[in-house]
Amino acid sequence: MPQPMPADKADTTPQENSADQSANAPAQAAAARKPAGPPPYKASVAAYIKRYAVDSNSLKLAKIGTPFQGSVNGQKGSVVCVELGGLSTNRTAYLLKDDAVANSEFGAPACRDKHLAPWDNTGA
Repeated sequence: MPQPMPADKADTTPQENSADQSANAPAQAAAARKPAGPPPYKASVAAYIKRYAVDSNSLKLAKIGTPFQGSVNGQKGSVVCVELGGLSTNRTAYLLKDDAVANSEFGAPACRDKHLAPWDNTGA
């Protein structure tokens, strides 16, 4: 028959406070449920295109790249390439400053060899 363990040999490992665990559970659950929105650069470029594009449906077949350091019309900064109309010759570089489009260049050489993904596959 097992003998009871003396008090001085009992497991003294501190146990986590169950009140602390239950207090953090709602915040953790909310963070897990919160969907990731589109990247800020994508929203900025979309707003610019919608404002200046002739066709309001321009973004339906658009492709977009991820930002990279480059230049647009001689201005350096974060650049995003977008292809409208399904033509690789129809690529425009957008220069971003403070999460807004500061300049654009149609047929930009910087966008010639960039990999672009369908607009819907980049988070929005």
